[in-house]
Amino acid sequence: MHHHWDKGLNLKKIIHDYAPSHIVECGAGSGENTRLLRSLGGFKLTVISDNKIDVDGISFIQGVSYLEIPKLDMADMFIIDTDHNYWTLINELNVIDSKLTDGGLIALHDVSTYYHDTGMALSYSDGTEYPRIEIEDCGKKMGGVGSALIDFLSLMRFKYKLLSFTSESNGAAVIIKGNVKELVYSVPGKDAVYANQA
Repeated sequence: MHHHWDKGLNLKKIIHDYAPSHIVECGAGSGENTRLLRSLGGFKLTVISDNKIDVDGISFIQGVSYLEIPKLDMADMFIIDTDHNYWTLINELNVIDSKLTDGGLIALHDVSTYYHDTGMALSYSDGTEYPRIEIEDCGKKMGGVGSALIDFLSLMRFKYKLLSFTSESNGAAVIIKGNVKELVYSVPGKDAVYANQA
């Protein structure tokens, strides 16, 4: 995700504009993006990664994202760059939903590269059992990260919307959580008609 720091998705500007007070980074790799996040300051940073990283000033949890997220306090932003497959991402998005504040953001990496394809790490560094069969089966039926994002947005159409997308550097997206209160129906040349949503 560090390739989208100040270009492409421009994570730095998004963080500046939305000013989250708690960011959770899922999947830290060797910590490049974590160090960039830490350089900003002004927010609590929690990092969940199956491999240990050495970065000062963060709350670090060694583990698997979709298992650890339910144990967290609420957060205003989640950054996901983990195992690049449908099964993992849909599980992450489902548990994030209950831990993300209204108006909160989810940033995702590798959306284009793994749009339909399935990426797998084949193991977790912390020793947690890797769900290879579930990931492979789901990938054959459902596709990849891009497909999971589209399906989640479709299922949660009145709760989340796509805020930003770029195909640069393997593709990245940001979605925002916020209830849609009204749908607007308009006919060219006539006044708009509003219909309230439950």
